[in-house]
Amino acid sequence: MNQQNQIFSGVAVIIENKKGELLLHLRDENAPYMKNQWCLLGGRIDNKSQETPEHAAAREINEEIGIVVNPKSLKLFKEIILKDGASKSYIFHTILNLSSDEIKLGEGKEFRFFPKRELLDMLKKLEYTNSFLEVLTEFVKLKQLNLSSSTSRIKI
Repeated sequence: MNQQNQIFSGVAVIIENKKGELLLHLRDENAPYMKNQWCLLGGRIDNKSQETPEHAAAREINEEIGIVVNPKSLKLFKEIILKDGASKSYIFHTILNLSSDEIKLGEGKEFRFFPKRELLDMLKKLEYTNSFLEVLTEFVKLKQLNLSSSTSRIKI
């Protein structure tokens, strides 16, 4: 399935702070999908302006939390086909020197940084999952393997 055949292409961003905590976005009841669910921040790529995935991710970070980032600072972690089978999403990772106090809530109910261990426990207790939370779980597990491994075979 190539990008032209997709209903839409989107981006999501795994944002890590200097403490190694990961940022999640609690969507609200007005969200078009995944209402009232924790998720990565992100959105659709603007195909009309021929926006690149990196530029879309940087734009979404600015729109959702009010932080300007250089698109070149975003590292592609994974490309996924969402569970609807017709939508592709590019998942990026970046480390930002942020605290929760510096985040401006642009949409949704809340943004919160979670320590990795607490995050995995919280995700297991949720009554739902989504493709982005599954990728986030994979990311955390790979980071844990990388941190505990004496050889660096896994690069994120």
